[in-house]
Amino acid sequence: MERSLGETNKHVQSFEGEVADIWDLITQKDAKIKEIEEEKDRLSNENSRINAELNSIKSSVTWKMVMKWHSFIVRLLPQGTRRRRWYDLGIIELRKIANEGMGRFWWKKPKEQIAMSTERKILETFQDRTEVSEKSLETFMGYQLLHLLSQPDIKLSFPKFEEPIVSIITLTFNKAAFTYQHLESILAHTDVPYELIIVDNGSTDETTYLLDRVENVTIIKNDENSGFIKGCNQGANKAKGKYLLFLNNDVIVTPGWLSNLVKTIENYPKCGAVGCKLIWHNGRLQEAGSIIWSDGSALGYGQGDNPMRPEYSYLREVDYCSGACLLVRKDLFQSLGGFDERYIPACYEDSDLCLGIWGLGYKVVFQPNVVVFHYESMSGSYEKATVLMEANRSKFIAKRKDLRDKLHPSPNNVLIARDIRQGNRILVLDDRVPVPYLGSGYPRAYCMLKFLAELGYKVTFFPLGNATPWQPYTNEFQQSGIEVFYGVRLDFSQFAKDRADYYDLILVSRPHNMEKTFDTIKRFFSKAILLYDAEAMSSIREILKAKVKGIELKEDDAEAMINKEIDIMKKADWIITVSERERRTIIEKGGLNNINNIVVWGHPVVVKNPENGFHERKDILFVGGFLAQESPNEDAVLYFVKDVFPRLRKEISCRFFIIGINPPDSIKKLSSSSIIVTGYVDGKDLREYYENCRVFVVPHRFSAGIPLKLIEAMSFGIPSVVSELTALQLDLTDGAEVLVAKSTEDFVQKIIKLYRNEKLWYQIQRNAIGYVRERCEPEIMKTRLNDIIRKGLQMKNETFKL
Repeated sequence: MERSLGETNKHVQSFEGEVADIWDLITQKDAKIKEIEEEKDRLSNENSRINAELNSIKSSVTWKMVMKWHSFIVRLLPQGTRRRRWYDLGIIELRKIANEGMGRFWWKKPKEQIAMSTERKILETFQDRTEVSEKSLETFMGYQLLHLLSQPDIKLSFPKFEEPIVSIITLTFNKAAFTYQHLESILAHTDVPYELIIVDNGSTDETTYLLDRVENVTIIKNDENSGFIKGCNQGANKAKGKYLLFLNNDVIVTPGWLSNLVKTIENYPKCGAVGCKLIWHNGRLQEAGSIIWSDGSALGYGQGDNPMRPEYSYLREVDYCSGACLLVRKDLFQSLGGFDERYIPACYEDSDLCLGIWGLGYKVVFQPNVVVFHYESMSGSYEKATVLMEANRSKFIAKRKDLRDKLHPSPNNVLIARDIRQGNRILVLDDRVPVPYLGSGYPRAYCMLKFLAELGYKVTFFPLGNATPWQPYTNEFQQSGIEVFYGVRLDFSQFAKDRADYYDLILVSRPHNMEKTFDTIKRFFSKAILLYDAEAMSSIREILKAKVKGIELKEDDAEAMINKEIDIMKKADWIITVSERERRTIIEKGGLNNINNIVVWGHPVVVKNPENGFHERKDILFVGGFLAQESPNEDAVLYFVKDVFPRLRKEISCRFFIIGINPPDSIKKLSSSSIIVTGYVDGKDLREYYENCRVFVVPHRFSAGIPLKLIEAMSFGIPSVVSELTALQLDLTDGAEVLVAKSTEDFVQKIIKLYRNEKLWYQIQRNAIGYVRERCEPEIMKTRLNDIIRKGLQMKNETFKL
């Protein structure tokens, strides 16, 4: 009782303390309210005083005279007129004279004259309301320059590298506001060792004062405007870098621009020059690489279009790229004698240089991942540039007459001319961009696309289902030279119509895609070879699924399902299957005229050379995605957890790891201390599981195609126990590459055996790695794919006598 009373007293004392704190807070708030009320009274009195003075002023004779003068000026010099602008400027100057004296007015320092000149231009632009929308960017840039020039201590200090990789050469001729933004963007976004060489072609505006503020750059000052070509050659003669980067002073660069250009020129085979995606200040595309026609005229590919469209977003070899932003190997530039001065002052020097690079056996590459903004013709008028281009076209044709036959004959051939790689054109149709971690045949489709690009074919990928540009995979394909379509409202019929007869070979994956596109393909690509990639026989999967689910399926119905799928395949000129087992089924059921046109192409995998041995590992592993409802993977895991794992745990202490994207609730509910559901795990972390688990399981009761994750597990050196169905899909032998379980009890006993028997474990590991090396090695698979494509193209040549 006393203890309880003591505790009660403590609570009471605690509450009393809290009440005291609250009263202190209330007292503070009251004081604050009183302070605010006093300030309110003071402001009210001040407002009354000001109103009294204002009324006194308004009633004065002086005020009335001023208002009459103001009314007169408004009528005589309306706002927005040139007369009013001069009047306002005059008032500004009179105020300065009154404040600073006549001496200050007449003896201004040059930088202040520059500031006033810029301020006047800005004032005029803003007062002329009809021009604000067109000049708003230039006005903003003018304000930025004004801010710099009005503060003597501000400098543009560039980094200094003893051994620059790139020499950036930029020319200036007036337009100082643009040059300032240009320099700021270089300073902010250039991410490789570089030097900046500025050649000023006799600027007469604020450029001179701007360049006085630039540190750690090489500045070449010409007395007069010698033109783009001479200026660039002057800059190149001073360059110390391995590469020359010619950059217009009306270009704004973006993050990662230079490192991506350098990476391209160093990694793309025989690359001599690389250009980028140029976007005008209005957001429209200036060019995504350029085309030269046989008459010497040129076209910036995609000019005026949306710059983000797929057509302009993949790596290509092109005739030339604009000298507005062009990275060139210095040794090639020197061997060609620099920009040819026959084209002075400018126009055709960049296209001529690029053709010269092609002539030396090197390539010119368009890099879409580098985007810069170009306020074109800021150093000269568009009309003048057009005159120069027409004058120099005849000079260009005369010099390059030996190349005329190699140039593109007609502006009607833009699709062909945009990409001058020599490979055949292939169109690939599938459900979606093949993202490897999704499973369902996409890891294999991913490899197939990459191989086609590496083999030199010009590939277009068109998704028929999900048109999302999954990253980083879409960009990876684009950087491999694959044109990947994406976006809303993709229409394959319209696409086929726009590109009729463009492709040499069409590769269609999955039966539903073949069924819905066949008529369109035959209508618009009648001369193309049609290659069907079965990926997996879905009819076999559905028949096995029905059996597992206890659904009675008549033999005739099962045969009809298989025959329907094979009838779809028979429309193609060539059929690719993933396994010998499915090839045999197609031959047996199909009644095909030419069984030689049915070929097997499985899944390429590199052996990973396992690091951990038997004693460094423990636990059981399953890997597979769960993209569809009631998928084979879901059924396999539920079966294993319900029927196999409980009996397994009675014999060995282990956990069961379930790894795969998008696990459904039925799988998530399995989580416990011994069953770990991870969801998606990326490549690096997934390797940790392959290295640390002792046994891999594939307990599938229905599926089709080939088990890609089993091949991957074998490549990582983790021995496996698989169902009989899985072993048949890969022609695996029990006791050799895997252990094969024919029943639930067999599964339990063989996992225990493999888990405990070190000698057997190493034997299975060794044989599995040998299987992968022999059948799945990527270079072998790439060669096999090339053979399939070449045979298909040979059939086309023979059929149409090309």
